Amino acid sequence: MKLSRPQKIALDKLTAEWECSYTMGVSRKTLDALVKKGLAEGFGDMNNTDQTLEDRGTRYGDFAGHALVTQSIKRAMSESENWQSLSDDKREALEMIAHKIGRILNGDPDYQDSWHDINGYARLVERQLQGDGV
Repeated sequence: MKLSRPQKIALDKLTAEWECSYTMGVSRKTLDALVKKGLAEGFGDMNNTDQTLEDRGTRYGDFAGHALVTQSIKRAMSESENWQSLSDDKREALEMIAHKIGRILNGDPDYQDSWHDINGYARLVERQLQGDGV
């Protein structure tokens, strides 16, 4: 199957999301099926992208507002005394948690999935600290 440039970009994004989801316990078979379904339905189509952006804006609020909140949290974290001593996985987990907090504060604070994701990123670090890392 020959992919268009937008489809290739979308596939790269899905691959990154797959890698993240895989560490969260979603099977590769399930994620591969979702990727194939997405390609068949035209990932990379601008109409789909615009609809996604509209849906996300409704759920998470204005992107600029989210960026302001999230980047403020990330700046505070990176300026803390221990930031540089943290391993990459701990910094990444904290940055993803900051991203989710930004969505909660800027958008729908009752969206359960945002809270679930925060728990997931914290759990990944906890598992690593317990020697059960992924």
